Amino acid sequence: MNLRQTISTIIGVFLIFTQVLSCRKTDEQFDSLFLKTITEKEGEELLEELLLLDQYYPGELKPKVVIGSMLLAYGEIEKAGIYLQGALPLAERSKDRRLRYIYYCNLARYYLLKKDYEKGRKASDKALILKQTKIEESPPFPATLKNIPTLNKETLTGVVFTKARCLAGMEDEEGAIDAFLEGLRGDSYSEEEDIFIFLSLLIRNRDVIDPSMVEEAIIAVEAFHLKNGYVPGLDNVEISFYLTFGFFREALLSSVRRIEYLIYTGAVSPEEAIILFGDVEDGLHASLGKEEKGLEELLKELKLFLSGELKGVSKIIDWGIRESPEICQNRYLFLLSKIANGLEAGIIPEEHWEDYLSLEPYLFRYPAYYYNLWKFMLEINRLSGKETVGNTLIRASMERCIILSGDSKYSRETRGNLGVLLEMSFEEGEKLILIPEIEEILLKLSMGASVDILDPVVKLLSLPENIYQMAALLILKAEAERNHRIASYLEQKMADAPTRLKERLKTILGA
Repeated sequence: MNLRQTISTIIGVFLIFTQVLSCRKTDEQFDSLFLKTITEKEGEELLEELLLLDQYYPGELKPKVVIGSMLLAYGEIEKAGIYLQGALPLAERSKDRRLRYIYYCNLARYYLLKKDYEKGRKASDKALILKQTKIEESPPFPATLKNIPTLNKETLTGVVFTKARCLAGMEDEEGAIDAFLEGLRGDSYSEEEDIFIFLSLLIRNRDVIDPSMVEEAIIAVEAFHLKNGYVPGLDNVEISFYLTFGFFREALLSSVRRIEYLIYTGAVSPEEAIILFGDVEDGLHASLGKEEKGLEELLKELKLFLSGELKGVSKIIDWGIRESPEICQNRYLFLLSKIANGLEAGIIPEEHWEDYLSLEPYLFRYPAYYYNLWKFMLEINRLSGKETVGNTLIRASMERCIILSGDSKYSRETRGNLGVLLEMSFEEGEKLILIPEIEEILLKLSMGASVDILDPVVKLLSLPENIYQMAALLILKAEAERNHRIASYLEQKMADAPTRLKERLKTILGA
């Protein structure tokens, strides 16, 4: 090698070395900026910072994955697609298997929402293959991002259900059922719609379904409710599923649960509920016959129960209905009966009371549970002659009942009794408005509703001093400072307001 060649080689090596150092420095700068951004920022601010970072580092996969995932979580499907689809070449070249797994999970979800089922299935398969291989334990993102559903480790396991729903969309119902069962056996993250579609597929394919699949489906439904609580939106498909496969007693309990839910949310009157129950009776008689042991007595007890009589359903526990210890509608009915009978006899049934409290994780969306809970608490305190159950716990149960029961008579009764608990009259209590209700009113106002929607909040401000009135005052004060419509409305109300209300409106308006 002559001198010129030697010098040329040295210069070439130097340039390559310089480029490597430069790339390494750039990579280190990106990693530092990315980590700082996702650690210190959140929400819309995080998204804006990531969009800027993506502009400076267009060849990096991480910002695109987080941006696309966040946009999916926010419901910005089209925008999410720009980043997720655009990142495909980078994902295919990436050696970070966990990052690629997260990417394909979200890409599959995007295609599902776009109803591009074939591409969604393929992306799901790629994610599932990556999941089966050994993936590094350290995630590509810190724990601060786990509150974003599309980046949450548990939620990502639901990609198997994304595949199942894509297969269902492709009309491959056998493949969809197999995928659903795979996900349920693996305890993957599931949503209400996953269970709904799965049960619907089993019903539609009832002639070719193996009995073992039916048993697995029942266990899966129980497990879903254990993890997520009672989900009203699944009632109808569960009832149809039980009836289709001959689980008539389970269908009866699910029907009673649905009817009671409709009663306590004000969707049907007690009279309409009895008509609905009559349809259930007719269906059971047609399927089981009137000679079924204990059926007529049980139907009579359940009809009385739906009319508001709690004491007569204690025998339901013996009717041979399958149950999981943690989740069971018959257990709920049994405990209601035992507690009601005990309190009527002047006895505080402590064992049954503790069991009833333990059902809350399952029934936290069920207004009747909380309605009976606060009534039992008041009766226990009356019988014991002391504050056995604290007012804070009673108030929390009343608040939950009000939120869940809409504009039903049970909501109005609970408001009145909440007022009495706060040492007001029942009539004053009926005017109480909870903070979530005020927030909902303000949301509707921001979407163009008439300002008169604030009338119930003004009535709340006229009440004797209480925690809800004070919260409303602080919320309205902040809103009136930035919303001219609200300020003008309150000024008009102040003109002829009684003294107490006028003083509070002055405080809100800074007058």
